[in-house]
Amino acid sequence: MTNQVPDPGDWFSLRLSNGQFAHGLATRTHKRIYGLGYFFGPATDVPMDPADLSRAHAESAVLIGKFGFLGFKTLDWQVLGHDSSWREEDWPIPQFVRHEELTGKTYLVTYDSGIYGPVKETLVPPGHAAIGPEDGAMGHGFVVARVSRLLGV
Repeated sequence: MTNQVPDPGDWFSLRLSNGQFAHGLATRTHKRIYGLGYFFGPATDVPMDPADLSRAHAESAVLIGKFGFLGFKTLDWQVLGHDSSWREEDWPIPQFVRHEELTGKTYLVTYDSGIYGPVKETLVPPGHAAIGPEDGAMGHGFVVARVSRLLGV
């Protein structure tokens, strides 16, 4: 195992807080610094084979978001392999939601395919239910805690 970071279409494992594993699919990357990923359960005792993971669909992800690559550099996360059937159009970049605590304003945030910076931010009227992943990069520890909680482990 190396400290390899994923390319779009790569499946990877992440060790959960209870020692089991969940899995992620990198769908976009930016300058080998961070990526956009879809994260999946169920929790397993060993990392799954990428061939088995390739049956997953975007709609079945428990978490979608931008994440940093530190987990790969510390070897807590491992690239398992590339999904040969992966197609970018099957894994869209979602519209993200950003809420400003200070002002109480909520924005829908749209990114281009490079996920470098937002290309559009739309203010949502008060009372409008904004649904989507939270905008902002997640550290690997945050991802592990969130996925562990979402999977009930």
